[in-house]
Amino acid sequence: QQQQQQQPLQRQRQLQRPQQQHEKCDATRVGFMKPTVAQVLAAVRSLYEDELRPYGRILLKRIRERAAIAAAKAAGLLEAKPDVDGVALIDPKYLRRVCEHCSVFIVEPAEGKEYSVTLAGHRGVFVDPCSPRDPYPGQLWSEAADYFESLDSDKGRLPSGRYACAQVLFARHLPFMRGRSLGELCHIVQLAISQKKILGYLEGQLVPYSQSEECTKERCAVRQQPIGTAAEATLPFASWDQVRSGLLEILDVSQSPGPGMITLSNVKRLFRSQLNLELSETVLGYSRVGELLQDARLSGVCAVRAMGNGQTMVQRVDLLHPMSHAPFCGGIDPLLLQQQQPQHALARERPGSSVAGACLAVAAAAGAVGCAARGKRAAMCPATAPRVARAAAATLEKTGFSKMPATVKPGVVTG
Repeated sequence: QQQQQQQPLQRQRQLQRPQQQHEKCDATRVGFMKPTVAQVLAAVRSLYEDELRPYGRILLKRIRERAAIAAAKAAGLLEAKPDVDGVALIDPKYLRRVCEHCSVFIVEPAEGKEYSVTLAGHRGVFVDPCSPRDPYPGQLWSEAADYFESLDSDKGRLPSGRYACAQVLFARHLPFMRGRSLGELCHIVQLAISQKKILGYLEGQLVPYSQSEECTKERCAVRQQPIGTAAEATLPFASWDQVRSGLLEILDVSQSPGPGMITLSNVKRLFRSQLNLELSETVLGYSRVGELLQDARLSGVCAVRAMGNGQTMVQRVDLLHPMSHAPFCGGIDPLLLQQQQPQHALARERPGSSVAGACLAVAAAAGAVGCAARGKRAAMCPATAPRVARAAAATLEKTGFSKMPATVKPGVVTG
């Protein structure tokens, strides 16, 4: 009887819940800023002046920045820094709809879910902040390095975001940055982090490189010492052999985000949870895990790939290269080929042997792809081996090699 009495009440609550959620959503959207076409147009034009392509995420920031400046002027606070956090947020979907429904704008899809908004009939000149090309004079970099190293702990801490950091530097009117657009400053900040080692990260902020975590890690890598919390680790540190075998074991069973794949950020955690080992890049002589995994000793185990969504993946080599499953790649032991390298260089010893040398070089490369991941000799496909062997024999006969050196095994020649 109690259950029968409770059922109508439960049913009524279930019907009320979606309505309450909808009302909550509407109430939340009421607090959103709804920019007009004129406001969006002014923001896009200002980004044109700064030589920044108006991507959706930057356009959202710029509209709120301009609204904060307008509010400060209206309140008579001309000298005060505009309070962007005091401006209501903008619904990204609403902004995109405004741009798509106005003929003044051209909305184009960009990487991932991003999009750009340009003015119809105005191409604009934009700086790519992510470009690795350095078009700036050497004097700029030397003056920038001297400036950042001279900063105290207060002024030396800058926002971690490239755009926000460039805005702070732009407002300081630095002599070596004079005449540079905000877009160029974004590019300079990026190069100062990624290439020049002038800026680095510390506790979620940008600081002079000598104070950064990266610099500390490099010092530890030179000494092959652990850093930070790794120095207090209770688990043993992984050696190169353990790193190689451990990666094979982890990638063999991994199914997320795909078969034989793991995210770079999860590598250390998986070594702890699955192998009871502490993977310290500095102990092995590297300052970054991504660089460690690209060492030649791991070339046959995994490959590091940057994905379009910003994530970096570590993938098993034999899944990365489809040819590794082909029979042609299967019958060669890369270690054996290394031992037979003097015989593979026959093209330098006898005229007319260039084709033979090329055949063996191709075989060595293909075999390495197929077998290096396991360090073993895979089985040759019976259906393919005779055909490949006949083709190789015909090539050798044309070039004057009636017989191969005795040290080269038939399985290798067939491969």
